[in-house]
Amino acid sequence: MLAGCPGPHVSSDKIEDWKVAETDPVVTVGHGVLFGPDGKPIDPSPEFVLDAQRFYLKRLYTQGGERQRATFTSERQRLQRMKPEGRAEQLLVNASLLASLIESVKPQDAPFLASKNVALLTRFVQIEGTDPPKDAGAGPIRKRFLDQLADAGGLKFLSATQAGGPEYVEECRRAGVPIPPDWGSPEWKSKGFLTTDFLASPQSEIFAVESESPRGVCMALPRSSGNTISLLGMICLGTETSKSCFWDNQRNKQQFNIQKGTAVPLSAFAGGADLNGGTGGVCTDCHAGENPYIVHPGQPMDLGNKIVPKAWQDPLVHPSWPQNPGPTTALNGIVLTAPAELPCTSCHASGRHFPEVSTQTPGYCGLILPSAFKLTMPPGDVGDTKFIKHFDALQAACKQAPGGGVIINGATQSEPASTRIDTTVTLSSCTGGPDCPIGFCYWKTVHGPFWQTTASSIPIGDPNYRGSFARIFADGNQWKARVLVDPTGGPPQAPPGGTVECTNYQDIVTVPDPKNCFAKMFTVFDKDGTNLSQSVDASVTGTASANVLSGLIGNIAQSTLERRPDTLRVGEAGGKIVLGQMHSPTPPPPLKPGPLTGESWTNGCAAWTPTYAAKEVLATSDTQLVSAADANSVRCYITGVTGGWSSTRNNGTEQPYAEIYKGAGGDIRLRVSPPGEKDQVAAFASCIRVK
Repeated sequence: MLAGCPGPHVSSDKIEDWKVAETDPVVTVGHGVLFGPDGKPIDPSPEFVLDAQRFYLKRLYTQGGERQRATFTSERQRLQRMKPEGRAEQLLVNASLLASLIESVKPQDAPFLASKNVALLTRFVQIEGTDPPKDAGAGPIRKRFLDQLADAGGLKFLSATQAGGPEYVEECRRAGVPIPPDWGSPEWKSKGFLTTDFLASPQSEIFAVESESPRGVCMALPRSSGNTISLLGMICLGTETSKSCFWDNQRNKQQFNIQKGTAVPLSAFAGGADLNGGTGGVCTDCHAGENPYIVHPGQPMDLGNKIVPKAWQDPLVHPSWPQNPGPTTALNGIVLTAPAELPCTSCHASGRHFPEVSTQTPGYCGLILPSAFKLTMPPGDVGDTKFIKHFDALQAACKQAPGGGVIINGATQSEPASTRIDTTVTLSSCTGGPDCPIGFCYWKTVHGPFWQTTASSIPIGDPNYRGSFARIFADGNQWKARVLVDPTGGPPQAPPGGTVECTNYQDIVTVPDPKNCFAKMFTVFDKDGTNLSQSVDASVTGTASANVLSGLIGNIAQSTLERRPDTLRVGEAGGKIVLGQMHSPTPPPPLKPGPLTGESWTNGCAAWTPTYAAKEVLATSDTQLVSAADANSVRCYITGVTGGWSSTRNNGTEQPYAEIYKGAGGDIRLRVSPPGEKDQVAAFASCIRVK
């Protein structure tokens, strides 16, 4: 059961046996409002909140390593001994446990989970010193219990952290962003009421302050019922510097009410990093694009050129939040046949470009984009099917990893640790065709060390496994990546990692039908390190393919001895795609031969032959893959590694790595480290042409 809470929602005291929803019950949080998978606001019951908490607790518990799970179990037992009574105290305990798991597991969507956690909690739970919740249906919290929990550190997640307050105001000022005056100041001028509001607020009024020095604008959007303002966000944009700053009516991560006609100083609002993990949500998830405002056609928020910055807006927010890369390239190269098909870019051109959308913008994808197409877009003919091809392309991009890739344990380096570190991230959806279609995923950067001391009979995910790996795999209808290190009982080791990207088949040149594509995984396996050379045919009969090196598990490459480096790679040989490995029987001490596994995904489409700008290029230091002229029309990925990928330097703080990056001249390059010396590493990479 959940920390001692009996009831129909609990089937077992073992978290592994909990019955939870198959998909995330809350897509995003916006200004304290919870939104479900259908993009509609959720009016939750206490039972819904309990079920949602259980979903997130089980997800993170399963994702965490053995040490993290043991710590969680101990913390859960400690809180049980406080004997929480009633649903309100139970919700608070669960929120505390979830906050601890978010901090220890560090999932890719940590800032989103932190906001969901607080928003779910404060829907029914009143914390001393804050306004009461809208619904007291979960019951009261005893002050004695609250004090016990606070003394035990169980309320830390409700306090502000990192730079905010006056420091944030000064940071925005230095960045050329206007600073909002205190709320209630006559400088705020009403622009009128919204008739369209995706949050379905009772009453939403726009206030603005236009600034000449620095040039820009601040907007405030109080949402109220009667004389009470429950939501009041402020966003300021410096149009000369293209920087933006965010404030919200939050105190200790929770929104507070404001009575109309009451003056409230800016210092009472949370801003910048203080917003992270609060009920307002992840602001830059929804407020993305060329400017930070969600502008409805013909509405008072549309101030024309006054809200168009000189460059793409750069938000000053917590570093874990989306940083508004863009604009999107998802609509590039899509062929439309007029008049039956029309482009969204006929309006969304300069000053109105779409942001880059991906799995890291669930709010924009799940709320802003579909709501706009249903309610306001295109103007004059809402939901016009002539524009559906562009809308569908944006929706498809929403299911893909961000264009810059997902970084796991650092792009090229990580910190050594003595405990198990086990990280799994969801990269993109894949919902049609064999195995995992829509697109293929690959390592753009990868770093070691890779090693394994336990026998191959112990699975890589087993608690008794000792070693490390990085792999891309298909799970149900999703591409995922998992990276693990477990040095328990030995010296500290750095977890491997890197940057994973995914490319949609519809973006690749000459693919005739992106819905008729496939992916198949091939494996080369040496159970004990005695097979010094192995290879498998990774071809798929009757079709060409693009192959990536997706799984690096165990002792894949340890040395450069005996005149040839240890190697794991995939490439063409004799008209076939070959996945192979070779290694020395005597790696440098203290390394020893041991198990290794290499994995490669074969990616192909019917009647398609890949077109390459570079193919299986070897880099032993720093090598150009494609020129600047081709840089924007390729996707490059790792296809092989050689050398000493098990060795590290400087007490494990420097790991071997291969990195595909953009050079100073705009070209795409492949860099490896360390070059030279006995543990020299090298890597292979290919670049496929895209639209």
